[in-house]
Amino acid sequence: MRLSRTNSRMIVVLAVLLFVGGGAYLLSRGKQSNFVGKLVKGRAEKLLSLGSAFVLNNFHRIEMKGNRKKWEVRAKRGQYFAGEQKTVLSALEFTLYRDNGEVVIVDADKGELEFDGNELFYAKLTGNVVIKLGNKMSIYSDKAFYDNTSNSVFTPGYARIVSDKLTIKGVELSFDLTTKVATFQDSVETFIKGRNGKNA
Repeated sequence: MRLSRTNSRMIVVLAVLLFVGGGAYLLSRGKQSNFVGKLVKGRAEKLLSLGSAFVLNNFHRIEMKGNRKKWEVRAKRGQYFAGEQKTVLSALEFTLYRDNGEVVIVDADKGELEFDGNELFYAKLTGNVVIKLGNKMSIYSDKAFYDNTSNSVFTPGYARIVSDKLTIKGVELSFDLTTKVATFQDSVETFIKGRNGKNA
């Protein structure tokens, strides 16, 4: 069943109810985005040009917080630009370990990670981007930006959110990984899945 943009606003309320019990995922739409990581858009246009670097195959890096992992990245190939504190990766898997025990896994064809010392603060991900939010929900897009300061993800173009109960599609998705609040800016479509897991 395909819903219009007007009807999709009503479905947003239903989406909240459907997700209760597995972590309330609030999905909303509006021109006034409460996305706390607005600086992501600015950084997305200011990535530094590549300079001298060294290359590592089967790249693997971990950041620890005390005795536990804070984040981890694996890639088929990695280029590290020491002067710019930036790493360019291909065929990567990027994992965030949240303080509450949640795990967020990001897969992409290519990633550019920027660091402040040893701490990751920004990532640009392109090509078949999949963001897995536990076992309950995934975000799909061709491009996404992650900002560590706001713990948020922004997709500048088309994206879709898929769960076992519904699929929501739209343009310019802002997703706060802390609050689970998602905001699409335009072209929102909502599909409710039937009991067999297919779109009704």
